[in-house]
Amino acid sequence: MSDRWVPVLAAVFGLLGGVGGAAVGGYVANQGQERRFEHERAMEIRDLRTDTYVKFVRAVEDERFNASTTDDRIIRTAEAEVALVASGPAVRQAASRLAEYALFGGSDNEEEYTRRSNAFLESVHAEIEALE
Repeated sequence: MSDRWVPVLAAVFGLLGGVGGAAVGGYVANQGQERRFEHERAMEIRDLRTDTYVKFVRAVEDERFNASTTDDRIIRTAEAEVALVASGPAVRQAASRLAEYALFGGSDNEEEYTRRSNAFLESVHAEIEALE
């Protein structure tokens, strides 16, 4: 091989190495960015769920303590929002049981209301912990 081809081959190998390094670096950077976006999206969903669950609890408490002035549609709307954002049936079922009791269970059984409220809060807590 003549001495003229050595610099040409060195340039070709250098070019291939540079292109390969750029490709690998771009791939790694894209993967990191994708993971960051997935994490941010998961946190947005967690925040949305938390806000929805707080709104539901407020509606239930308003119904519980101000039933004569509270519109039942507020608690039903809050319950529907919970059903839309909950990740599984445990939260939806607990919300439904709590809403039914708040609307139709009467105000004389504080123990049953507390039991259903705690069941809802425990299912919500378990769901949110699973997201982290």
